[in-house]
Amino acid sequence: MQWKKTEWRGCHPPIDSGRLDQAEHILGVVLPRDYKECAQCCHGGRPSKNVFAFDDPEIGRMESCIGTLLSFAEDDNENVIRTHTRLAAFLPEGAVPVADDGGGDFVCLDYSGGPSPTIGYWHHGESKLIPLASSFSEFLDMLYEESSYLGPQPK
Repeated sequence: MQWKKTEWRGCHPPIDSGRLDQAEHILGVVLPRDYKECAQCCHGGRPSKNVFAFDDPEIGRMESCIGTLLSFAEDDNENVIRTHTRLAAFLPEGAVPVADDGGGDFVCLDYSGGPSPTIGYWHHGESKLIPLASSFSEFLDMLYEESSYLGPQPK
């Protein structure tokens, strides 16, 4: 599957906008358009460029990845609604997990600043999100292939 010049593997079959509308109602948010477009065809998948780097205020420069873009498939335990419900008591206010890193941490839509979410990283057990990007598209633009150092590959 390809979305915006990025190859995705392991995606579930495409979903219709009604499933996303239902998720918005259950979660009590309006999902950003760019995220919805990607999720419709790539939910449950992983982009070929899946690594990102960021500065953790306590640890310093870190690298993580998208293990899976959480799905909207009702029969999938790794779906957005089940994950949000399971983690709701632990998540920072306004956080909606949309991707996992395979190690228990999540990339989240961050609604703490209002109805237009930014993107943050949640270390499980932490009380706040680490800011990553101002939009889902900007976050996807940060992704690169796995490297031996912390940062995007030089061009």
